[in-house]
Amino acid sequence: MTAYRLAPSNGPDCARGASGFAIPRRALLAGGAAAVFAGSSAQAATITMPGGGGGDIARASRPVVSQTALADAQAISDHFGGRALLAWKDGALFHETYAEGVDADTRLPTFSMAKSVLGLMFGLAIDQGVIASLDTPVGAYLEEWSRDPRGAITLRQLLEMRSGLTLYSLGRGEPQAVEMATGSRATATALATPLARPPGQEFEYANVNSQIAGAALHAALKRAGRGGYADFLQAGLWAPLRQSPATLNLEAEGGQPRYFAGLDACARDWLRLAILFADEGRYEGRQVAPASWVRRMATPSAANPNYGLHLWLGSPWTKLRSYGPRTPATVPCREPYLAPDMLLFDGAGGQRAYVSPSLKLVVVRIGTPSWDWEDSALPNTLIRGLL
Repeated sequence: MTAYRLAPSNGPDCARGASGFAIPRRALLAGGAAAVFAGSSAQAATITMPGGGGGDIARASRPVVSQTALADAQAISDHFGGRALLAWKDGALFHETYAEGVDADTRLPTFSMAKSVLGLMFGLAIDQGVIASLDTPVGAYLEEWSRDPRGAITLRQLLEMRSGLTLYSLGRGEPQAVEMATGSRATATALATPLARPPGQEFEYANVNSQIAGAALHAALKRAGRGGYADFLQAGLWAPLRQSPATLNLEAEGGQPRYFAGLDACARDWLRLAILFADEGRYEGRQVAPASWVRRMATPSAANPNYGLHLWLGSPWTKLRSYGPRTPATVPCREPYLAPDMLLFDGAGGQRAYVSPSLKLVVVRIGTPSWDWEDSALPNTLIRGLL
């Protein structure tokens, strides 16, 4: 069993943590769920965002959850190789533990949790006039698709994972999927992906949707003289939230980020990002993201009631959460969430941020990837133990 210790006081900058894990093959079956960075060219080029000084997080002054519930929640995370477990409610952090060799300053890979950050960045871009509308065709921003039928796919369809683009599978070892996840031509590979069906009709969770959406946002930012995605992420979220330095993995030196994964950050940074969804875009009383956008991200799409704009929704309950009709992997959820408004950042193999806006509750859990992770046990254990 992993040895846990209480977190130390807030440290300064993040130390460079291990940046990747070997993902179990079952995890690779989820067409967009995992990017295998260890030993790949994904580590050859990175951008370090300086953040905003690693601001303190308020601590709870009284017990929030019973000690039994806290111990049970910790045991759940521990059983599946947990590395960090943080819980926050009503403006204060009430639980924070780390596995041996990990602390509050360790940058941790969380894989597809980065997709929800990309979703937030679109809200800032629309609010600032960089992007006109979610219903703008992607060809308006991507020169490569300006005269291509795929250019008619809208930004909304990409963010809702219903673009109609072909799903290439890491589980089957398809070279396009491997190149996008680990090679130096992720964006070019995404741009070469053909349509498999008409856009807008069917939910299909796939990295290609995020890579195309991110490339369109990057192009729009460049056109507007706003730098690129990394600059916008630093100015729009990392500095205002007073985040610790984080690493954004690039496809190659001078290339674009892998927008679907590859944002290595400290657990507290993920907590601050998730708090935006618990408090309508605010952090410590400051409006960081538009409240209307945070609500829009949490609005179910027409193609999947459990998915919004690069954000998973816990209701309606389903025992097996599906990534799409062509992806065998599913995530078990044995019982309905006790907070029906539960929202999830989902990273491969049990990387999670759980958010209940009604309870003002956020739980961040990061661990060694395990495809046996079950989604309801951890948040429901803590909710049952609320005092």
